[in-house]
Formats: sequence, structure tokens, C-alpha cells
Amino acid sequence: MDTLFLTGATGFIGKAILKKCLATDYRIIVLVRSLQRWQEWRRLHKWSDTLQIIAIEGDLGLPHLGLSHEDWSLAMQADTIIHAGGPMDILLHSDQAQSAFMQGAIHIAELASQIHQAQLLKQFIHIVGYKSPVTEEHIQFPERLNQLLQHEAPYEQTKFKADAYIRKQSLQHQFPLSIIHPGVVIGDSMTGDTPQLGGLGIVVDAVRKGKMRIVPGGKHHWLPLVHVDYIADFLICLLSEQQHSQLPHMQAYYLLNRPAHTHDMKQLVKLISSELNAPQPIGSVPPYLAKYILGTSLGQKLGVPAASIDFIVNQDYPLESVRQIEAKYGIQSTITINGLQKVIHDLHARLQLQTHI
Repeated sequence: MDTLFLTGATGFIGKAILKKCLATDYRIIVLVRSLQRWQEWRRLHKWSDTLQIIAIEGDLGLPHLGLSHEDWSLAMQADTIIHAGGPMDILLHSDQAQSAFMQGAIHIAELASQIHQAQLLKQFIHIVGYKSPVTEEHIQFPERLNQLLQHEAPYEQTKFKADAYIRKQSLQHQFPLSIIHPGVVIGDSMTGDTPQLGGLGIVVDAVRKGKMRIVPGGKHHWLPLVHVDYIADFLICLLSEQQHSQLPHMQAYYLLNRPAHTHDMKQLVKLISSELNAPQPIGSVPPYLAKYILGTSLGQKLGVPAASIDFIVNQDYPLESVRQIEAKYGIQSTITINGLQKVIHDLHARLQLQTHI
């Protein structure tokens, strides 16, 4: 039986991945920070006991992942790693981001290299945001990446440096690496269930409070979105490719809706406004100007993080590697009006509940 080592199993993305993996023949080892909280989480989400999942207690920020000698030996039995750990919080402090992302990358890459040396690692899947600018040049010359990221918030800086570090380790130790670049992750395509209030939740919150009458970005700007269940489906496809030795040594995959099949920022804000019976936008400004305004003392009173503007883009992304997998397995990243409406209302309900707690 193949063995999968999964980080971030109780997170928004990790939970969807774990659910899909239970339908495979993999034995699944999940890294959790507390076995007691894992059991509570499992009962809360009505996850039945199964011998297919083995939970081990550790911490991404600690050497050897904070694992006991026995649990490290157990983790060493994995032939596949999916690294989905780390918080989604663009306001994360520097020390927290360093521990969650950079230290996490160092320690999980150590595990990957040791597994590969001992028995050959079939695949390391690393989930990183679509905004990562890392290229081969940055792996060879990290100072250029440092210069590029010097004005970024700690959350983005450390995530992208972790991306570069894991790529470098993959080349150095020769373990195969799949880099997953999801867009802004939204809820399940069928239910809209979106417990993660960052990302699109920031826009929904601003619209429902009447704080986005001026839209950041025009008809050429968009917010790349992706349903969480599609990410999980795509990873299952990669695991299938792995079984047939069909994967390149290192490949990036951008999982997001296509610009031609999505709402631009004006259309998105208008849709949210209509769904929530909130005031419609009256104009727009370039994203850089919106970010500047939100960074001022007056703009900070709006409660919209200036760093959130960076997720609005006006570019295309390379999708050929994704389309090949989609065509082979009959899946597609599609954001329908119905699915988006469900996500908007789910986020609105959660934000309202949060306000009244």
C-alpha cells in the first residue's frame, strides 16, 4: 500500500484533499499540532474512525517537524508528500510567517530528501499561492528574489521564499516536485461552503458594509478564483499520474478560472452587491491607487487590508500543463454563477455570525 504524508489536513484546502484521498488506496499520515484537538475536530466534522488515517503530533516550525523518533520513522515510510500546511492570513506577523512557511519548508524538505535517499520519493506536492514570482533564476540567485520581495508583507515574502527553497532542495536532492498555484480559494462548487474568511471574504465583507463603492481595478482586472473541491480533484489526478510515472521532475500547475470565463472586478463587485442588496459601485480606480489609499490613516478606517489589493491581477497564467491533465481526466476549473452565488451567501452568513459573536 502506498503511503501519503499530508500537512494542513484540518485546513480549508487540506480537509478537501483528505476527503478525496480517502477514496483511494493510500494509507494517509497526517501531521497535526495536537492529537486531542485532532480527535475533537474529527468528531465535529463527523469523520468516522478509519485505519486508513494515522495522525501524528508535530509542528512545521520545529526541527524534525517536532516528531518523536518513532513518528519520524513512521513519516519516513511515506512515498508521497502533500504540503498544504500554513495559515491563510495576509496580516501574519513576521515571526509567525517565518515559522509557518520558511521553517516549515526547511523541515518538510528535510523529510522529503531523507525519504528519497532511503527509498525514492515518488512525488512532493507543494501548494503555493498563484502570486509566487519564483523562477529558476531566483533559485540560482536568491538575492534577486530577496530584492524583488523587499516591499512585500511578511506573509507573501516567506511563502515565496519557501517556494524557492523547496524547489532548490528538489533539484539538489533529485526528488520530483509538483508546485500547485491555486487562485483565491472559494468553497465547494456544489455547496458554496467557505469557512476561510480571507480572500474573497474580504471583498464580500467590504461590499456588505458599503465600503467598496469604488472598485479597485477595471474591466481588465480580475480576481482569480478556484473551488476547493477542484483543487482536491486535480491532486488526485496527479497521484494517478504518479502511479504511471507520467510526471516531469518539476512542474508548476496554475489552478484558477480563465480570464475569458470569469468576472472582471467591476462585474464581481456588482454581482456581490446584487446578491446582498448592498449599494452598487459608482466607479473604479487603478489597484495601485486603491492600495495607496488603503495604506493611509484615512484608508485604514475602512478596515480593508491594503495588502489584499495585490491579489487583483491583469495578467494571464501558463495553463498548458493544467489543461493536459484536465483533458486526460475529464475535469475543469469552472466558476458558475450558481456556485459563486452560493459562496457569496455562505461568506455573508459567516461574516454576520462573526459580527454578532
